[in-house]
Amino acid sequence: MQQTNIKDLRRPRTKVHPLALLEFDKLADQAAKAEIEKLTSTYTDKPQFFVDRLAQGVAMLAAAFYPQDVILRLSDFKSNEYANLIGGKAYEPVEENPMIGFRGASRYYHPRYQAGFALECQAVRRVREDMGLTNLKVMIPFCRTIDEGLRVQAEMEKPLIRQHFWDITSDAWSRCTPHRGRPPPAPRFVAMKDHVYKIIELTGTSTTTIEDAVNKALKRAHKTIKGLSWFQVTETRGNIDKGQVQHWQVTLKVGFVIQDS
Repeated sequence: MQQTNIKDLRRPRTKVHPLALLEFDKLADQAAKAEIEKLTSTYTDKPQFFVDRLAQGVAMLAAAFYPQDVILRLSDFKSNEYANLIGGKAYEPVEENPMIGFRGASRYYHPRYQAGFALECQAVRRVREDMGLTNLKVMIPFCRTIDEGLRVQAEMEKPLIRQHFWDITSDAWSRCTPHRGRPPPAPRFVAMKDHVYKIIELTGTSTTTIEDAVNKALKRAHKTIKGLSWFQVTETRGNIDKGQVQHWQVTLKVGFVIQDS
């Protein structure tokens, strides 16, 4: 079982506070607005930039270890860390001790961040449902009470992110404050989409990173193949020169949906 933290993916991949993307047209900070415009120049739907970039990063990890479970710890930025994201200062409180303040589970259902959490849910749902990487599970961080855990679960219902997709019960419940022997809530199930996929094999290359090799392969395939939906890394290798990696080669299986005629 592999574990990773979503904030390790978000800072380098998205760089922008999710609420700044959702309220891009209302941003008063013109410098932040210009920086966001530069980062998202190919997106008319600014929030979709966040969903796409986060989903790509999470999928890389889930595919690399498939079918082993990959546990994704949802965003656990402290308020000062959120404020340091592009456009973030307008949305974050100034706290004397951010370590025990507005972070983790308490953010997800709070009116100040509900819309941002919904974007995170959309990204992870895409990885599990659209890409088929059902080995991805999530953990709710900094869950301080039973009520908090239940309120987060209720929040995850809103963008149709049901417990069936996440298998969060044992993780979230075990990290709540002592629950006096109460059992976790019964899971609710929702059916996944039925698709038929065709699988091809690609090998991407890069002189920089494994991720870049994967992205190059997918970008090239996207030019000629419609409906690319998921991928699975099957082999990673590279050339070594003077004790350092000089070139990456990544082989992956890529599935795309066979459309109804």
